[in-house]
Amino acid sequence: MNKKIILVLLALLLFIFNASVINASDSKDSYNENELSEIKNYENTDIALTINNHIATWQGSDNDYLINSYAGIYLNESNDIVLGLKISSKLSFDELVKAYQEHLDSAGVNANSYIVEEKAFSLIELKLMRDYLLKVTELKISAISIDQSENKLKVTVNDSQLAFEVIAFLDLTYKDYASNMIEISIKEERKLLSYVYSADKIKYRKKILFIWFDQWYGTVGFNATRNGLNGIVTNSHVAPYDYSMFTNSNVFIGKANISIFGGTVDAAFVPFSDQNAWGVSNEIHQVGQSSGTYYIKWLDYVVEGSNVKSHGVTTNYQYGQVLSVDTAETISGEYFYDLIETSIVLEGGDSGGPLVRYYPRSVNYGLVGINFAGDGTTSLTIKIDNIVSQLGVSVVFN
Repeated sequence: MNKKIILVLLALLLFIFNASVINASDSKDSYNENELSEIKNYENTDIALTINNHIATWQGSDNDYLINSYAGIYLNESNDIVLGLKISSKLSFDELVKAYQEHLDSAGVNANSYIVEEKAFSLIELKLMRDYLLKVTELKISAISIDQSENKLKVTVNDSQLAFEVIAFLDLTYKDYASNMIEISIKEERKLLSYVYSADKIKYRKKILFIWFDQWYGTVGFNATRNGLNGIVTNSHVAPYDYSMFTNSNVFIGKANISIFGGTVDAAFVPFSDQNAWGVSNEIHQVGQSSGTYYIKWLDYVVEGSNVKSHGVTTNYQYGQVLSVDTAETISGEYFYDLIETSIVLEGGDSGGPLVRYYPRSVNYGLVGINFAGDGTTSLTIKIDNIVSQLGVSVVFN
């Protein structure tokens, strides 16, 4: 037999052997208990998103009546999928469960993959009350989140007197008000996370006379393209419109040509000043105990209870869970809504950093959004879909 053919066959056998070793090492039997829990969370998040998206298609269809019973979907502490349902006037709870199971089964979702729990309020009812409260500016509500697992609205105000006023207002004016529909907490307003003077990846500098001074810092969210230009995306409060942005080593990056602060986004696009001098990348460089390079590979989505990971120049990287996928809050005088709230505690300088969904031992991430505010106990994230649509950018995946 020709020596070249023999060498090719040997190389092929070696490749097959190595591939089998890699696959064996990545089998679930090789993961520890914590990693298996993370895998379950990751996989069940995907299933929960499929269920939620399928139910959304019922709007305006023959199944429209079932949406009035939908109380949301989330992952519990055991990472099991929980489908919340409220009994309707048309169907008993058992009939309602059967109807949902039949429709979801037709979409390829097995009934054994989720748990059904009876809830007092539907998601529609919670959203109606939320919208009702947000319209009354005199109440001075600083934040409202829908907590699907606890089946209630979580309202934040700045002092106890405001808390009494919210309850009194609902008692007098809201026909369907129930005390177990709402939980009020008193907390100081969240702070934007950019104002910290430490090593950073992106910063605003100002020239006074002949001397440059660093003004504030933030974190690059991701590389992107917009209208044929390459650049980076971060928070609007990190990179206001037409402000000169620099790297930590004082190299000029460019000026934001679009910067939006309010509504569903706190985001800005900074095109590279010299399109030939800057390359684009999907890499996330992580330092510290678990140093390495990770990659943004796709846009991703979460449900309440999903595991997430944040990156920021101050706290480096942190793990946490999604507390709400539907939070509204007033920050620095601007109203924001359709936010993600997580258990991650961020610090100044972390603003603009990416929030990702991860799989154990994988270097590839799904981009969920960018962080922008915290209060020392939880943090808020701008959803990636809102960033892409509002800024008109495309995320770099290569």
